[in-house]
Amino acid sequence: MLEVTVRQRQCVGNGCCAEIAPEVFVMGDDGVAYVCEDGRVLPGGATALVPEHLADNVLEAAEECPAECIRVALAAASAVPRARAPA
Repeated sequence: MLEVTVRQRQCVGNGCCAEIAPEVFVMGDDGVAYVCEDGRVLPGGATALVPEHLADNVLEAAEECPAECIRVALAAASAVPRARAPA
């Protein structure tokens, strides 16, 4: 699983990330991008876990970002939700 962060100070407000992966990126009232997780917009500098089915879109958004302000990394094992064994 991937995690993603936007460096708002570096963002130029192009909006391509929000067009490519609107489930993960949103443009704020201040004109820069923020990440979303489970439908919630996270505060600046926050890191969001990327659902597997959106990983390719997030990677594309990071590649297309003209400001190169999107950081994508593998999520730490402790951050990845684990399936529970049946009781």
